[in-house]
Amino acid sequence: MKLVSTPNLDHQYQVVRADGLPDVPLSLFANDLLKSLSPSSVPIYMREVLAAFDWAQSDAIVLRNRWSLNGDPAEVRNVLREYLTVAAKCKLTTRADRLGVKVTYVCQTSETGINIRILLAALRRLYDYRYRTPATSTRIHCCRNKWTRSGPTCETTTGRRCEPSRHATRCRRSAA
Repeated sequence: MKLVSTPNLDHQYQVVRADGLPDVPLSLFANDLLKSLSPSSVPIYMREVLAAFDWAQSDAIVLRNRWSLNGDPAEVRNVLREYLTVAAKCKLTTRADRLGVKVTYVCQTSETGINIRILLAALRRLYDYRYRTPATSTRIHCCRNKWTRSGPTCETTTGRRCEPSRHATRCRRSAA
């Protein structure tokens, strides 16, 4: 995946997958970052997020277990733990904090090749964005386009079919 700057369009940034199609959820997230970050910081945050997504799509353990960074929280934790230990070569320590809450501490090593602070800040913003409002959640889950004889439709990750509305960025759920 790569981030493409499109300053003359409604969305200043678009994330393009390897097959040349846009990744709608990540493109929406990149443009949402402009509300809280400077335009020069968005590519830095997105570089770390896209590196994690690209790695997750090619790692043997992640693929074998069918984990996804778009999955439920347990799957996301498993992928991130694997990414931080294998790809980023960080040391992770899990223990209870002073209040008894289970916490994972991430320590950089001399072999760590990514900026851990930016990665964790970007991922926190990504998942806060995804679960912030129901409208955002609907737009993100309704992103896999499928073409049928009757025209374009899309399917949510839960298998529900939905039909595009008049607005390209929104999708109405329909009972199927």
